[in-house]
Order: sequence, then structure tokens, then C-alpha cells
Amino acid sequence: MDAQSLAFGDATFDAAFCTFAFMFFPDRGCAFREMRRVLRPGGIFLAVEIPDSWTNRVVHTKSTFVPVSPESGRARLTGAGFSSVRVDSRGGGLRFRATRSLES
Repeated sequence: MDAQSLAFGDATFDAAFCTFAFMFFPDRGCAFREMRRVLRPGGIFLAVEIPDSWTNRVVHTKSTFVPVSPESGRARLTGAGFSSVRVDSRGGGLRFRATRSLES
């Protein structure tokens, strides 16, 4: 399944979760918009990612690796139409939480 073109109808799910995948998408904005599309109004999106670091870049030298920072992740989620975006950085990872607004 392609996260940038999900085979689910609009407003299908109450929650969506992504773990260690957005770093491999060249266009994370498209995947974020797609996650928002399949969520019902009020639905929650959660993601866990590794942070940008030289060690993570070395490990992913031969793969697509588009690191996400707290700032870029927040901006991309907001740009995709999510609200109440929260980013936590601890334990060597990033946690993202966002809500599809009730109005849309």
C-alpha cells in the first residue's frame, strides 16, 4: 500500500498511526494530507520518527532518507490541514500528535 495514495474512503478512521516511515517519503506533505483525508473530523494522527543525526544519516546512506525535525514536522502537519499539532522529542525519537479539525 502506498501511504501517499491510500485505498480507503474519506473520513474512514478515528485514528491513524505511522511509525518510522515518513523519513522514507520524498514528499511527506502528500502523505500527511492523505492521512488527514482518511481521518474523520476529530480524528487523531500519531507518528513516531527517528531524529536527524549524523548516525542516522550514515545508517541510511543507501536508502531514501528525508529526515524530519520537530519544526518541519509541525509545519508539514499544519500545512496538511491538521490542528492541535504537538511534537515531543525525548528518548532519541520524535513523537507527533495532530487532530483533524471538527470543521473539515
